[in-house]
Amino acid sequence: RPRHLPLVATIGDRDLHATVSKPPSDIGDVFVQSAAEEIILQRDSALRQVESLGGLALDVTTQTLAPSLLETYLRVKERGLL
Repeated sequence: RPRHLPLVATIGDRDLHATVSKPPSDIGDVFVQSAAEEIILQRDSALRQVESLGGLALDVTTQTLAPSLLETYLRVKERGLL
């Protein structure tokens, strides 16, 4: 049984997701949306990489960070991962 289990938690950015979901009104908005989508894709890719290497990854809001961390810790202990 390992002594350590990496856990990465990212705080989702509501403004970033809002930028991607609204229709662009001009070419500047298109570039902003493209950059926002790239940031989201990179974060998702990094989280998947952590998981593929055996770690745990959470993408949460500021409101759900503490409960999500506690829930994850309890699941880890329940499953005997540490």
